[in-house]
Amino acid sequence: PLPLGRSKGFHTGPGECARHLVKWILLSPAVWPRIDADPGRGIISHPGGWLPNWIAPEACPFEGTEVGEGSVLLLDGPGREKARRKHIQPGAPIRARLVAALVPKPVPVTGWALPTEDSGRAQGGAKSSHLAVPAGAVYYFEAATAADAEKLAAALNWHGSELKPTTLQNRRSTLLGEKGFGLGVCGTWNFHDVSGRPNP
Repeated sequence: PLPLGRSKGFHTGPGECARHLVKWILLSPAVWPRIDADPGRGIISHPGGWLPNWIAPEACPFEGTEVGEGSVLLLDGPGREKARRKHIQPGAPIRARLVAALVPKPVPVTGWALPTEDSGRAQGGAKSSHLAVPAGAVYYFEAATAADAEKLAAALNWHGSELKPTTLQNRRSTLLGEKGFGLGVCGTWNFHDVSGRPNP
């Protein structure tokens, strides 16, 4: 019953270096936690909250190159470790960046754990509370090429690039993805200059 996202045919922005314009709309809430830096493991700090953990909060290294603030930290295929284990070619970085977001107030997500013998938990109790970005939040991206826009859509659409999906392919929530958090669809958007200045 979920709507399908756009997979190609994205609008382009103005100017000689026209970017391909992709927007991503959340269909279910998403939780992106704050991450503390761990230089020993190559982990940079991330504020989380409204900003997805797969968006660079500042300039940082990613897959052997330095990327700028707002860059998408996703690949168009498997990561190095998974590719090594499966003896396949690793994915390449998707050249796109976040340029704007329209994010409503967060919604609290919590729960109650029942006692179970399987987990070794003799007593139930309250689960950790999180603030989630609600369904309806919209993120606006610029992709370097039409191919990068299509790769970004395949990485963000809940159905990937499948035209007749039968399963959920992508859940872009760092936490609770297995519970259906982080489902979204892509569309396109138009650039409108509201400054009153002529376009270059």
